[in-house]
Amino acid sequence: MRRSHRPWLGSVGLLLAAVLGRPLGIDAAFASTESEIPPHPNELELPRRTVQIPPAEPYLHRLSQGTPAVVVEDHTLPLVELFVVLPADDAAATPTGLEDLTAAMMRRGGTERRSADALDEAIDSLGAEIRLDGGDRRRVAHLDCLAATFDEAVAILFEILRRPAFDPQRFESLRANLASILAGRNDDPIDLMERELAWILYGRSDPRARQLTGPELEAIEVDDLAAHHRRAWRPEGAILAVSGAIDTARALRILESQVALWRQTAGEVGPTRGATKIASAPPTERPTERPPPTGFYWVQHPTPQAKVSLARTLAPIDGWNAAEIAALDAANEILGGTGLLSRLGGRLRGREGLVYRVLSEVERRPDAAGLFRIYLDTSTVNVPTALDATVDEIERLRQRRVSPRELEAIRQELLSRLAQRFDSADEIAGYLAENLLLGRPHSFWPAYREQLERLGAGDVQRAARRTFDPARLVVVGAGSATVATDRDPVALRHPLVRRWLDKVTLLPTRDPYTLERLEPSETAASNDPER
Repeated sequence: MRRSHRPWLGSVGLLLAAVLGRPLGIDAAFASTESEIPPHPNELELPRRTVQIPPAEPYLHRLSQGTPAVVVEDHTLPLVELFVVLPADDAAATPTGLEDLTAAMMRRGGTERRSADALDEAIDSLGAEIRLDGGDRRRVAHLDCLAATFDEAVAILFEILRRPAFDPQRFESLRANLASILAGRNDDPIDLMERELAWILYGRSDPRARQLTGPELEAIEVDDLAAHHRRAWRPEGAILAVSGAIDTARALRILESQVALWRQTAGEVGPTRGATKIASAPPTERPTERPPPTGFYWVQHPTPQAKVSLARTLAPIDGWNAAEIAALDAANEILGGTGLLSRLGGRLRGREGLVYRVLSEVERRPDAAGLFRIYLDTSTVNVPTALDATVDEIERLRQRRVSPRELEAIRQELLSRLAQRFDSADEIAGYLAENLLLGRPHSFWPAYREQLERLGAGDVQRAARRTFDPARLVVVGAGSATVATDRDPVALRHPLVRRWLDKVTLLPTRDPYTLERLEPSETAASNDPER
């Protein structure tokens, strides 16, 4: 399963993950002869795709106590992959940093049977890899191993889930390493911009925006990790996904016995024994659209390239609406996307040479607030012109219908991407498990395919009008100087961009370890009460 197709593996704060996506349609272009290559990507004739969505039923199983298990066989290579996924509905009430530190130490700190070094040696001797991750939406344990050692490797993984030891020396080493990372987290301008953007969009207490500080790290002790493990890493709600060279019946037998042991252990310790000593973070509001504080925010960083995001939060959608999601995906792909055909890429990076990189992304879900986001990587002096061109392309998409040729090219690109989601055993297992986790019916995917195939220009325009309103965007950038003095207002065609630039909110410089301000902001105090 490709990592970009596993939303449970990364933090929701990593909003630039879309840039790692493979540009679809590029294989078709390279497969042509030189004389057949069109002068512009918009003129590519992508082959029509027939997308096969596999049925879910053959792969979905339930263990005797109700735990869902997805098993997809693929005997091409002698490898097996297993995911154990747990919902993290309580993440908002978990102290900052405790989730990630607990997951990291479950893997690094040994078990009650094995020391930390013995655990590492046992995993290495099997040619296996085990990783655990915490997050604001889900907790994940991941195993990669040889088919011949699957039984032993799974036993070790569940030993970690049941009875981690949290070695104190390993914890102190991890804490020291993390403290040094915190001390240098202002060094990367993208990280700096991401932090400020998340705070503005969600508020500093939201799990999607919370940042661990040095004092919070110092307050966490090994006992806190052990208590959080007992509360959070429990078999209730777990979803299992197996793919690779293993017989389905054998995989289910192994999982059945390991989950039974896990349930037994969880019953022995109870869900609340050993409560953590540190205070829980206040809960955040239920999924809603947080009204964005529109305007232009800038944070100083000594980088020759400016990192800029235009973003807004989106209200949750009403169910898994395939028509709405397909139209919005197409509108986003036309605007900025990750492929060859985006208008922003063709204009800002191609014809006008204003940016080094540009992409857009959109996420709509029924269970959480969504996000629309455009990212620009440019020189500071080009920021005003790049913003002006970006708003111009947004308005063009909102006001004029796309041509049949452009719409068909985007349709085939999205159908190609959909086909890739189900082109291997690990992809199939991942999406089926994700369906269970999100409550998304598997019938969504055939419906989504049908909506792409029948998508019209009016559908795309309506989606753009509903979602891509420039007046509702907040702009956050990081660079060497405020852009307020580096512009020619006469050359800017959009009044909205001129208003942004007339009042740039200079954000405070913060101590990277404590996140306390080092110097007062010129205007931030009046714009963001949490600052």
